[in-house]
Amino acid sequence: MRELQVLRLQKSLSYTPLTSDMREAAEEWIEFHSFEGLFSLGGANGPTAGLPGPQSLIFRGLRAQEEAGLKAESLGDTVLNSGTYLFRQATEDADFDLGRFLNDYLRDAWWEGRKISPPLAIRRVREDGKIALQLICPLQTEE
Repeated sequence: MRELQVLRLQKSLSYTPLTSDMREAAEEWIEFHSFEGLFSLGGANGPTAGLPGPQSLIFRGLRAQEEAGLKAESLGDTVLNSGTYLFRQATEDADFDLGRFLNDYLRDAWWEGRKISPPLAIRRVREDGKIALQLICPLQTEE
């Protein structure tokens, strides 16, 4: 499993609502989730994560295509704003376990003292015939 990375997104990414029939042909899609119902932050052994579901889903979208002269914010309904994020990526294959991947992400962030805030973005991108799954949360940085 890859290490946690700091992602400094220089340009906002815009997304439009995704319907299930669009997902198969999409090169990139994203889900935004609240922490409520997804992460349990208490306990002596640190935080734990459950599987994302309807209770935590805020938005599911397809990457909006930019047109000349239009900013990302004007293209879609939801934006992954430029900024600093805590990031981890894996390849979705037959052995991939999203619950474990989420739990490891959360626990590693906690162990390393990284302060993340909602929403959690679960981004899927088709790369080289495979699907790369990325977990992205805003990272609180000390300035």
